Amino acid sequence: MLYPQIPHVGFLAIILGNYILRVRSISFGYFIPLAWMIMYGMFLGTNSFSLPLAKPMAPTFAVFGRSGLYEMAAAVLLAVATNSISANRSETFRSSSTRVPKQERNSLKPEQWIAVAVSILILAAAALREAYMVMQA
Repeated sequence: MLYPQIPHVGFLAIILGNYILRVRSISFGYFIPLAWMIMYGMFLGTNSFSLPLAKPMAPTFAVFGRSGLYEMAAAVLLAVATNSISANRSETFRSSSTRVPKQERNSLKPEQWIAVAVSILILAAAALREAYMVMQA
């Protein structure tokens, strides 16, 4: 696959996106997993992986046997868990942003830290699954 070659960089991009700007209740970090889902669907549908499947995968539940779905689930969980860390906010996408004072910024709650840890564990399990699949190919 093209996009998960270095997934930790993508996960840092999610955190940075959530930190940089929040428009109402939508942080910029949400757009990264959304883009990954669209790209994964295109790669899966066109079989455009670095190591292509023997034959293109038909739309079935077999996708649950691949690691990409779990990588994206981990990314979505990370984006949701770190949603509250924004340093800037804006009322609309077209209006200018204002800085959130440090005393008003939300720090991560214990359940958010647990969600971050779970997302990292899911990503690690997906990476192990992908490595196993590559070794079997």
